[in-house]
Amino acid sequence: MATLAPRHRVTEAWSTRWIVGVLVVMVVMEIANISEVAAQYTKPPLFKTSMALGAVAVVFALRDTESRARLNRWTAIGVALVGVYLAGQLIAMVGTVDLTASQGVLWRSVVDLVYLLIILVLTQATGKPWTVAMAVAATLAVLSILTIVNYLSGGHLTFGGLASISQAQGQLITTQRFGGPYGDSNFWGRLLVLGLPMGWALAQRSRLAGNQLLSLFWLFTTVPMVIAVYLTQSRGTLLVAGLAVVLWFIASGKPAKLALIPLAIAVAFVIPGIGNRIIALGSDLFSADRKYDIDPSVLGRQASQEMAWQMFQQRPVFGFGPATFGGQVPFYTDRVSTAVHEGLVAPHNLYAQLLAESGVVGLITWLIMLGGVFTILALRISSDPISVDRALAAATLTGVVTWSVASIFLHLAYFRSFAIVLALACALGPAEPVPTAIKRRMLRTTATWMVAVIAGAAAAGVTMLTRTTPAVQAAQKAIVVPAGRLDGWSSYAMNVRARTAFLPTMAEVMHNTEAPAKIDVDPVRGILTFTVTGSDGDAARRNLANALAVARTRIDDNVGHMQYSIAAITDVQLEPVSLRSKVTIVYAAVWGLVIMVLTRLAIGLLARRFRVSNPELPTEAEHESAGAPA
Repeated sequence: MATLAPRHRVTEAWSTRWIVGVLVVMVVMEIANISEVAAQYTKPPLFKTSMALGAVAVVFALRDTESRARLNRWTAIGVALVGVYLAGQLIAMVGTVDLTASQGVLWRSVVDLVYLLIILVLTQATGKPWTVAMAVAATLAVLSILTIVNYLSGGHLTFGGLASISQAQGQLITTQRFGGPYGDSNFWGRLLVLGLPMGWALAQRSRLAGNQLLSLFWLFTTVPMVIAVYLTQSRGTLLVAGLAVVLWFIASGKPAKLALIPLAIAVAFVIPGIGNRIIALGSDLFSADRKYDIDPSVLGRQASQEMAWQMFQQRPVFGFGPATFGGQVPFYTDRVSTAVHEGLVAPHNLYAQLLAESGVVGLITWLIMLGGVFTILALRISSDPISVDRALAAATLTGVVTWSVASIFLHLAYFRSFAIVLALACALGPAEPVPTAIKRRMLRTTATWMVAVIAGAAAAGVTMLTRTTPAVQAAQKAIVVPAGRLDGWSSYAMNVRARTAFLPTMAEVMHNTEAPAKIDVDPVRGILTFTVTGSDGDAARRNLANALAVARTRIDDNVGHMQYSIAAITDVQLEPVSLRSKVTIVYAAVWGLVIMVLTRLAIGLLARRFRVSNPELPTEAEHESAGAPA
């Protein structure tokens, strides 16, 4: 019997190492997108094999009493959160307009969610959440190094597709846009922002353990990731990477380091490809001047999101069904104001996608899943703020938030990479019951910030209302047609869509400050939209007629007599509007932020005074000491 015990322990140790190895392989394969990269050359069932290995590993892990004991209520909560989201997709599929497409994407969603649950169970059963973080950070660091090497080689070393170059281009880019193993720089960038906080957490853990050399190693693994973020040339990725730094400082308990953020922003903005592109993006979105050189990627996103919004308005509760956006694009192309030449297949916004395809139900179930994960991480950080595991919880929380923010610019794709972080979040749930004092403090903090946010939103709303003037808007669509008799010249003159610079040039010729009108140019459709405002409907009609007359006169004066004229193709459309300058939005945002901060400070001051006037009430510190284990 004495010899059997050591032999049993050796067997258990080998079994645990094997299970951890399967977990690491599954994480590395998904982060590196091995199955999709390998599919370019052959068709091995790599993902199916990894899933089968994971399922076998789960069975072996559950056979062990010690591993099984590590599973707790957070495992069940993770399963429940996943089930809520899946239920929302099932409900949306009931009324789908394309059953085949919806069934296909629903099956893939089920597989992805099973993958999430396998990672969750293996992480908890082995007790190795830090190993998962190491696998994520190390894999992204290696892929980033390959990307840098490919850049230095002039784009000739793709390492079999692990350091690919995106086909999409952009304005003002300073390098080729590298997409890592994903082929798309935007999705690759969304994944990179998950790895940055993991590397920082691993560095902090090593430093607290007294291993400075290992701490420096993990810190330096984030350097190639930062360079890879730049090489994506994705403005959304650059902005979200900055947000990751801010969130990491707050979540990891280092708010004093936020003082370095203004300096970092100043340095980043002078780097070519960062400051100038972000400024150009702001100009494209918010400039009051007429612009005809807007980045095509911005136009594509704008057009697709306008379509998604119209789809949501038509079916607001359950949507058109999962994976139906692409099939509905031909029916909505002519209904939106923004037209593009490229074919649109996705809304480039996760939340717009959810609203269009699964309605309010789909969005709510997604937010419930993310909200539950966020709450688990917040409880983990609050329950033991001095634990070394706080760094990993902070990194995971940072990853969840930054991925969610990055998804404002991207649709749902490569979900399994994000599923690893969600599984890690559920695995980090506090093993011991959370003390009542901590729950009360979290509720107080949540309530305080909710009141502050409501006050700030109310202040912003009042600012918008007080700086708004009611008016009536008149709009009419028109085309440019050749004047005079029809001949061979007319066929060329009518072909304005083939000459993309023609309509913008004519719009500039027509514009006159004496009869101001907003002239929206649509070179794709060959249409001009004249828009004016007036104090009432009659005034708006008069202003529109005057603007069209002035436009015809200016064409005669500047292009030549009997060359071109303006022909209206729609009736006058009247619509009540509220006039406000674009600066009003900035004023409202500033006032809302100021009121929110002042409200939060006032509530905190009142709470402290209330505790002073009622000394019999325990303070937060006393609550914590009372809830802490002896």
